[in-house]
Amino acid sequence: MSTLAIRRRAAACPAAVAILFALGPAPAPAATRCAGASAAPSAAAAAARQRAVICEINRVRRRHGLAPVRRDARLARAAARYAQAMVAGRFFSHTSPGGSTLHVITGRKSVGNRNAPVSGTLSVAVSKKKLVIMSIATGTLYQLVWFYSNWRQIQRRGEIAAPFMRTLFAPFFCYALFSRVRRYRKELPSGRLQAGLLALGWLATTLGGAFLSLFYDGDVRSLAIALYVVSLFLSHASVLFMLPVQNAAETINRVEAPDHDPNDRFTVWNWIWGVFFGFLAVANIAVVLATF
Repeated sequence: MSTLAIRRRAAACPAAVAILFALGPAPAPAATRCAGASAAPSAAAAAARQRAVICEINRVRRRHGLAPVRRDARLARAAARYAQAMVAGRFFSHTSPGGSTLHVITGRKSVGNRNAPVSGTLSVAVSKKKLVIMSIATGTLYQLVWFYSNWRQIQRRGEIAAPFMRTLFAPFFCYALFSRVRRYRKELPSGRLQAGLLALGWLATTLGGAFLSLFYDGDVRSLAIALYVVSLFLSHASVLFMLPVQNAAETINRVEAPDHDPNDRFTVWNWIWGVFFGFLAVANIAVVLATF
């Protein structure tokens, strides 16, 4: 064999090996592959990717004689909340700044149970939608429940709070509660909460409706009705100034206790309470309008 032929064969070997590596292993039969396993990442295909991951995991488990796993909605919610907490708190760890861990989230049997004790939360969790609906349905009475629950949670953290008295005199202590949320974690977005303006807005709308009833002319029916409607609107609009505070508190809660329940679902007692007080509120409006 000539020297030129040997050189040609030697040069061909690396090329052949490179082609084999580029081809890779033979693809698995279509029947054993999971749908969506090779789909490009996109927001629209998030659900398909989740199903594909579970399918691939179960395919490996079957090869080892293990039972398949399935998606758990409660654990999925807890994992999503923890991911949001890492973004909000600017950390990437199995342990949050508040001491909660993924082991706690996935290990406790009460995941998703709103009555389970959760340490580290600044305030009692409630979704903004639920806060608005319950406030309107109960004629703003739910706002007092919100104040009391938050002061009680602060008391549980070892501080002197006197929840009942501070709720009874909420106009005098609303700023104290709002500013406490702002100061708690200044490095978070909650540190930019405009506590003073929100407290002033809550006071103006809460007390404004009560003062309007002192100035309408009972002899002019149309004016009396107009002022009464405005007073109702003002009193119910006060919840709008609580929403930024609740949102800031939830930002802290997600960092301090990522496993806490957001309390965004309506319980049976919520429905009973809302319907009962809603009926009383409507009856009261009817009686007042009938007297004009």
